[in-house]
Amino acid sequence: MKNRIIGILVVLLMTAFVLLFVVQVLYIRKVYEAKDEQFNRLAKVALSRVSAKLELDEMRVCLYENLMSDSTDFASTLEAPTGLPQSHPHNISASRRIFNEDIFAGVWGHSADSLPVEWLVASQKAKGNTPSQLGTTHKSTNTATRLQMSQLGRYLHKRELLNEVILRTLIESEFKSTKQRIKVNRLTETIRYELDEVGLKTAFLYKLYNAKGGLEYFETLPQYKNVKPDKNNTIRQYLFLCENDSPSEAAYVDVIFPEKQTYEETVCGFAIPVGISALVLLVLTTWTVYILYKKQVFAQTKTDFINNMTHELKTPVSSISLASQMMRDEAITSNPQTMSRLLGVISSETQRLSMLIEKVLQFSLFEDKRIKLKMQEVDANDIILGVAEVYSFKAQQTGGNLDLDLEAEDTWILADEMHLTNAIFNLLENAVKYRQPDRKLMLAIHSRNVGKKIEIVVQDNGIGIPPESQNKIFKRFYRVHTGNRHDVKGFGLGLAYVHMVLQEMGGSIRAESKVGEGTKMIITLPNIKQNT
Repeated sequence: MKNRIIGILVVLLMTAFVLLFVVQVLYIRKVYEAKDEQFNRLAKVALSRVSAKLELDEMRVCLYENLMSDSTDFASTLEAPTGLPQSHPHNISASRRIFNEDIFAGVWGHSADSLPVEWLVASQKAKGNTPSQLGTTHKSTNTATRLQMSQLGRYLHKRELLNEVILRTLIESEFKSTKQRIKVNRLTETIRYELDEVGLKTAFLYKLYNAKGGLEYFETLPQYKNVKPDKNNTIRQYLFLCENDSPSEAAYVDVIFPEKQTYEETVCGFAIPVGISALVLLVLTTWTVYILYKKQVFAQTKTDFINNMTHELKTPVSSISLASQMMRDEAITSNPQTMSRLLGVISSETQRLSMLIEKVLQFSLFEDKRIKLKMQEVDANDIILGVAEVYSFKAQQTGGNLDLDLEAEDTWILADEMHLTNAIFNLLENAVKYRQPDRKLMLAIHSRNVGKKIEIVVQDNGIGIPPESQNKIFKRFYRVHTGNRHDVKGFGLGLAYVHMVLQEMGGSIRAESKVGEGTKMIITLPNIKQNT
């Protein structure tokens, strides 16, 4: 996968996340608006029922008080159809006594012929007639007509009383205060009941105002004393409002819902889980893209490594092949000096092949990301002495020297002897590889105890490492730029290998260097007590 494709993929992913975020915001807003609209609609339905019940309560009270004083038989009237009321003397004008089938049907909802038998029986019993007489009378049209006229007369009389009471109620209500017309305990109970009926089982407060806008009563709860009414949590319901009345002339109640969610609370309720999910998805996607990128880089590096290794292997193989062919010539084999030189070439190129094979093994370790260590108790100074013996000779070949200072006394550590030896060899090999060409090679190895640890310091007087590269040299395949020098060969695996094996042993390594002065590599490993 090319870097350009990865870049396009990243842009598309970021665009998708932005669009997803916008869609989520719009969705949350729609959900809030729908919930808010549903809440307001149900609350208005409940409060409308409250208003109707208050009017009905007021009318019942007035009817009871007025009709009980004006008509002693009003209660029996309400019990009609089980038994008709006793005849009541009344004065109805001749025009009201005009009767026909249409009037009767309009009043009672059915024709005279379909009048319930129970009513007729009750009416005739009230007049002293027997059921047998009723059968004969009911068959008579004249008797039925007289009965109809009698019932209609009673209805018209009671209707006059009702109209008078209603008119009196309307007039009296104009002179009553809102608190006189409404019992606040009844109002609280009614609001609670109607809200429960529509499914709004939530806390509420309310303020009762008169027709002039003056506060008559404030129902509150201690835990909501700091709640302020606003457009979001308050619904107004006008009371005793007739069809043609203006709302400004009517009393009203403001019902406050302190637990009703605001838009911000709704957004938070949705945004937190949605945001966490989106963030997790973003992290996973970013991590996936990062892994793809690292795989891309590693694949490219692996290809470069194989190409370079192929070229590196060709040179020693060609040299060994050429030397072996020359050794078949009797003229050359008879010359001891030439034979010695050819054997030296074969030995040198064999060592070079061994180093290249070691690099391949190191590369395989990095690819598998695992090292099988054989941890055992070893003496760090003994390992240093073995390595110093080899590189002391190499330093002398270049006209230099190796200074050895084994100051540490507590030298026992738990380590893999082979890998620790290879790590120190790698550090000294780099010192030889990156030496100053116009300066004698000076190497130094020191050991010292620092607390409960041992430090092994490998120092040289080579070209040094720039400050910006000192934190990168332990990464795989990283190579410090050496300017115009092109005679230095390597793959950027040596220091990464050293860093990895020391970490596996519970140790660490750091670099201290100045360009042109040299480099100091400091290995730190924990001490252990020697088993005796």
